[in-house]
Amino acid sequence: MSLYENSVCPVCGKKFEADDDVVTCPECGTPHHRECYKSIGHCINANLHSQNYKYERIKEPVEAQQQSNTQGEYYVPNGEKAPGGEGNSNPPIVMGMPNYNRIYGTNDTIDGESVADVAAAVSINAPRFVSVFRRLSEKHKKVSWNWSAFFFGEFYMFFRKMYRQAIVFMCVNFAALMGGMACVFKFAPKYTAAVNELSNAMSQKDTSQSALQSLAEKAMQATDAQTAALIMYAIIGVFIICRIIMAMFSDNFYKKSIFALIKDVSEKLSNGASFIQTPMFMAEEQGNLSQVQMKQLYLSKRGGVSFFAPVAALLVFQILIQLASSL
Repeated sequence: MSLYENSVCPVCGKKFEADDDVVTCPECGTPHHRECYKSIGHCINANLHSQNYKYERIKEPVEAQQQSNTQGEYYVPNGEKAPGGEGNSNPPIVMGMPNYNRIYGTNDTIDGESVADVAAAVSINAPRFVSVFRRLSEKHKKVSWNWSAFFFGEFYMFFRKMYRQAIVFMCVNFAALMGGMACVFKFAPKYTAAVNELSNAMSQKDTSQSALQSLAEKAMQATDAQTAALIMYAIIGVFIICRIIMAMFSDNFYKKSIFALIKDVSEKLSNGASFIQTPMFMAEEQGNLSQVQMKQLYLSKRGGVSFFAPVAALLVFQILIQLASSL
């Protein structure tokens, strides 16, 4: 152990102590804490082995080497190509990001994935989702309850970057709305005509209030007004059922999305990819981040939430309704 005392582990950036369990790479001699080595599954310098890299004892944290070919999401040294053709660029540094390893520990897992990585990928409101994911995993359940999903529906899913599920539910709601309106036009023609007449009168500035009230009463008294009301109730029923389904399964959908992201990143790293960091985007105190820390920063960017997506989805939904109504 004395050989590496006062040197640092390139994964966690901590100095080796006299009683630390240290393993060295058989190819290049790089020392790691045994748990740190297990956490990444390979030598941190694995992508340099083909260049006959040999570890030299240092007393400062190892900084990722910066090469000219930094295209893509992952970094590969010049002249090399990682399995699958991934490149490596530095993930953006999120200032003020919590130390998830310290909060959740390095050995705590859910379905084999580090809880710290899960919390980093969730980012906002991580404690709630870590607790929910753990409960779903331990009880082997798929159902929970998410009030945000109930009240905001597919727009909540867009916010949490569950784009595929959000688009499916948006299409279901759009189809229910358009199908219901078509049924109103077909099975309640008198009510439809009265509503159109009222709408046209409202668009005219010189229409009196009494005239508008009379037209509204005419629409309500149409012989097929009750049929139109039943169709509208059916549309509302579909919306409510969709919201209940989203509230019940949203957490499970989100768990699958987060764990798929972590698995994807972990597989790329296990294939020899690694992250680099660009000092110009980092605060001074964040200058020497370990690969584990940079992985969590990257997960936070790829995961997290999107404020733009739900707003864009709402605008698209409204545009589609207007286009369909004008046909």
